[in-house]
Amino acid sequence: MIINKKGGMEMSINLIIIIIIALTVLGLVLGFVVSKFNEADTQFDIGEKLAEADYNTPITFSGGNLNLQPNKATGKTISIYNYAQASINLGSATPDVLTIKCLPTAGIVTISNTELLDYEITSGTTDTTQVTLTATGPKGDYACKAIIMNNAGDAKLLGSDVKLVIK
Repeated sequence: MIINKKGGMEMSINLIIIIIIALTVLGLVLGFVVSKFNEADTQFDIGEKLAEADYNTPITFSGGNLNLQPNKATGKTISIYNYAQASINLGSATPDVLTIKCLPTAGIVTISNTELLDYEITSGTTDTTQVTLTATGPKGDYACKAIIMNNAGDAKLLGSDVKLVIK
């Protein structure tokens, strides 16, 4: 009986090459999946704590500071405490308006896709809702104020300081 030692060597080399290719493909697939989960995590505030708004801080966002990426919509949960005398109407025919004003540049954050249809917060109560924020300014740290203005836009109803970081 003759044993072909060269055939055994070829099989070992082929097995090593197949294992290397398999590990490379596995690494690429895992990298792709992890990057997609990280991308989805930045779009939503999954797991971020929301401090309940109170008289001293009437508007709070999940996660505390606003960490946004330029020109990318990010969903946030917002808590609003209404200490004003009148109800706040954020979805009526003539709604009060939630805005974020930052220094030194105005208009670097837009708020859209608010789930505020027929949404009213009566005086002395706290409520939460979802908003979508998009940072349109350059990267940097900003001192901002989240403000709810009346429907005419001439009187501030509520306001809270918030730090904005555009990464």
